[in-house]
Amino acid sequence: MAAASMLVVQSAKIKPIVEAGRQFVWAEVPGTLAPSELGNPYAEQFPWYMNINRVERQGETVVFEVASPEAQYFRLEGNCRNQQLLIEYRGEFESETKIVYQPAADSLHSATGVEQRLLNFACTR
Repeated sequence: MAAASMLVVQSAKIKPIVEAGRQFVWAEVPGTLAPSELGNPYAEQFPWYMNINRVERQGETVVFEVASPEAQYFRLEGNCRNQQLLIEYRGEFESETKIVYQPAADSLHSATGVEQRLLNFACTR
């Protein structure tokens, strides 16, 4: 599953970054409803969301923030032309306006499935 592929093991040595008072403007990303899966009967009820307030595009490079159906936070960098993606940061929400995150140990890879839908949505912003 694409959502599972976004989970990255973090080093315990990295101190988390905390941002409070953030202003999020969430938009549902079309086509990201997860099918029901064993142990998670609510997966199909919760799509991925993108913070359209923080989509930054320069040429074919786009940087954007998303929230998963499990309320995980990701800051991603992608290339709109070659459909490659890099997870920059991964974290979670402590409240509606506070996130805690760490750099992700990820490498540039081809976006597929949900990742591709997220990238394509960000590229249209």
